[in-house]
Amino acid sequence: MSVTIENVKDVLRRHIAEVLYCGPEEVEEDVDFSDLGLDSVLSAELTSAINSEYGLQTDIEVIHQNPKLSLLAQYVVDQAAVTAA
Repeated sequence: MSVTIENVKDVLRRHIAEVLYCGPEEVEEDVDFSDLGLDSVLSAELTSAINSEYGLQTDIEVIHQNPKLSLLAQYVVDQAAVTAA
């Protein structure tokens, strides 16, 4: 699996769209997840999807600390690099 920032953004955009029941094109890079309607329950679903996709063990706090697609994608890339090392 390629863990580039653009690849991760695409995968995350798809997962976010799935939990929000919207199209991936509606998930803009620099819009806060809360503005998209992502609440704590949906954040838990998203966290689970991220962990499954990338083999990470993050918790829901990651979503709150990285509340935009661009920030969350960078976090995932960084964590995937640490996990692979």
